[in-house]
Amino acid sequence: MSCCLETSTGVVKDPVCGMQVDPAKAAGPSQYQGLIYSFCSLGCKKKFDLNPVQYMPQPLAVPPIAGMSKMATSGKNICPMHP
Repeated sequence: MSCCLETSTGVVKDPVCGMQVDPAKAAGPSQYQGLIYSFCSLGCKKKFDLNPVQYMPQPLAVPPIAGMSKMATSGKNICPMHP
């Protein structure tokens, strides 16, 4: 399976430095969680191989909904928009 960072032109994004890489000319591939990642240099590949989790996209933080902390501490299931 190819990397999820592949573009329509066939190049992929190096997950370490962000450089566009042609997989056929890459310094080397690494596999992580069923996906193959390509790298611009052996240095980037080595960094990735040591700690691939560090280079995975982070989920977006969702700000808490106003009033949720009050609901959680009161033990009541009340809509924060209820008067």
